[in-house]
Amino acid sequence: METINFRWLTEEVDIRNSTELTYPLMSVSQTKGVIPRSELMGNEGRAESLDNYKVCLPGQIVINRMSASSGALGLAKQGGLVSPDYAVLAPTKLIVPRYLEYLMHSKWFIGEMVARLKGIGAGGESASVRTPRINISDLRDVSVQLPPIEEQRRIADYLDEQVSLISQTIELRLKELELRTEYERRIIDDLLESHPKIKMKHVCEDSGQYGLNITPEEYRSEGIRLLRTSDFGSRDVEPIYISGPLENRFLVKEGDILLTRSGTVGQSFLVGAEEAGSSFAGFLIRFRCKKEYSSQFLAIVCKSTSFQDQVAIDATVSTIPNFNADKYANIEIPALDLEDQLKLIDLIAKTTEMHVKLMEPLNRAIKLLDELKVSLITNSVTGGFKIQRKGK
Repeated sequence: METINFRWLTEEVDIRNSTELTYPLMSVSQTKGVIPRSELMGNEGRAESLDNYKVCLPGQIVINRMSASSGALGLAKQGGLVSPDYAVLAPTKLIVPRYLEYLMHSKWFIGEMVARLKGIGAGGESASVRTPRINISDLRDVSVQLPPIEEQRRIADYLDEQVSLISQTIELRLKELELRTEYERRIIDDLLESHPKIKMKHVCEDSGQYGLNITPEEYRSEGIRLLRTSDFGSRDVEPIYISGPLENRFLVKEGDILLTRSGTVGQSFLVGAEEAGSSFAGFLIRFRCKKEYSSQFLAIVCKSTSFQDQVAIDATVSTIPNFNADKYANIEIPALDLEDQLKLIDLIAKTTEMHVKLMEPLNRAIKLLDELKVSLITNSVTGGFKIQRKGK
């Protein structure tokens, strides 16, 4: 293998959209690579102006610089328009485009990117990085062990075949996971649907309080924690803070419900003891239940099909979906006394517990398959094992 710096393998290109071009909007998915945005969102969700969007062409690598360290990059198979903040790389003649995609998806190369992340909070080996972003210029000096062109093609062909088989298996497991989740939701929906309805505003102390609109420049290393949707995810997320003091209406208590007002509208989050006393971002709306209505029960209702269907019908679609506090406040939810709410909470908890136990083997299988795919890619492009010619 030849040792060569990454700068000689790619050239960053920056072609902007023009009125003569009719390319579709593209997204970069961690699992599907570079695909039309309509395949992820059901519609393109076009911005008001695409004048500043970058053009990507077939055979070029597109990188979501904010999520590159999580594998959000891929090889474009068609012409399209991507976010101005994305990076577009044209492979040089020294590297096969498909091989370059696998190389950049390898655990080794991801590690090189993570080591070079820059953003708010960056600095020093032990420092945390908030709003991390990879700059392509920082990758120029990464030393790559590069095999000859014919071996690159052979490795890429082998990985195309093997990764496709693994991905198909993962897709089957994900569909099974989806079916089981849908079955659980139907059980919960049946438990909720047979009751009379009341508008959400009648069980809450107010009609919804909007969060704070601030810029990343206002983030701090300490102070009052600012809650975002990512803070309620399953993976560890570095918290961000803002300065205080703040009015009580911008702070949350344990049991508050946060609902998204833009983007993926209808997402809901139950504030726990750990988040109590925090503030919350401007794209979230806070609802606080009256004493006679359980916040835990409202959290269950917000995830029900009936609630989500009402959100879908009433959501306003402009540049991105939008849902204000008044629309949430007027959604109809089950009207039960507190004792019946608590009984349903207990029944649903038992249903969910059984569902989780059934899902555990599937989740483990998907995780192992993902690890196998990453290991296969990494070993293939770093010389961990040799790919033999067919027939040998």
